[in-house]
Amino acid sequence: MDRKGLVKRLGSAAILVPVVLGVLFAGGWWFVGLMAAAGWLMSHEWNRMCGGKLDAMLVLYGLVIAAMAGLGAADRVLWAFMALISGLVLAAIMAQIMKRSVIWAVAGLVYLSIPILALVWLRLVAPQGFYLVLWILCVVWAADSVAFFAGSAIGGPKLAPAISPNKTWAGAVGGLVGASLVGVGFALAADLPMATAMFASAFVGLWAELGDLQESWIKRRLHIKDSGTLIPGHGGLLDRLDSLMFAAPVVCLMIVLPAQPWFYL
Repeated sequence: MDRKGLVKRLGSAAILVPVVLGVLFAGGWWFVGLMAAAGWLMSHEWNRMCGGKLDAMLVLYGLVIAAMAGLGAADRVLWAFMALISGLVLAAIMAQIMKRSVIWAVAGLVYLSIPILALVWLRLVAPQGFYLVLWILCVVWAADSVAFFAGSAIGGPKLAPAISPNKTWAGAVGGLVGASLVGVGFALAADLPMATAMFASAFVGLWAELGDLQESWIKRRLHIKDSGTLIPGHGGLLDRLDSLMFAAPVVCLMIVLPAQPWFYL
């Protein structure tokens, strides 16, 4: 990326990060509203990528995601998944009527709604929700940033040239190192076991990188360069939040599944 592109990228981050952190701190329905709005914007980008516009499919996506965010805030996760299942049935029917891909219509609703539900549940229901989501954001931001700069500075063999030609193994390793350093910082700040914090951060960082690759694969399959133009230097909102799409649900599983191995390091 040239200097001009880097300046745009940093400028966008300087505006967005304080807003996100402020709403994260406020919590409550402010956070639910932010997540629902983000879900609608990503739905618009996804719908456009799949050949749609401001149509009934976009309305369905927005309603289902908003409902799941609200139900997640109320700790009604089972009801949220029931809303998702109902939405998937309607999305499949609507896709057939609109002569669009049923697979992409259904996959898009799952891909967008589950991370929104996960983030809302983590912030408003899980213990220490503010710090938990803050940790996830810091891990994702560190993994993305260090991977970008390490890949640009070091170069070397490509990670997955058929999916994302610019990503390198040096960037991937750098991203994991950056995520691990976030674990060090949180361990020192909260008096947590250092090995546990580093392992958990690196694990979430790995899934963040997989989320990034997943979105690159989707864009490659749909013959799209960027999901949108909303954020200067980054593209669309999906381009900016792709790493969170895997990281947030994985952290939910780390919390709810029994006998997590990282607790015993």
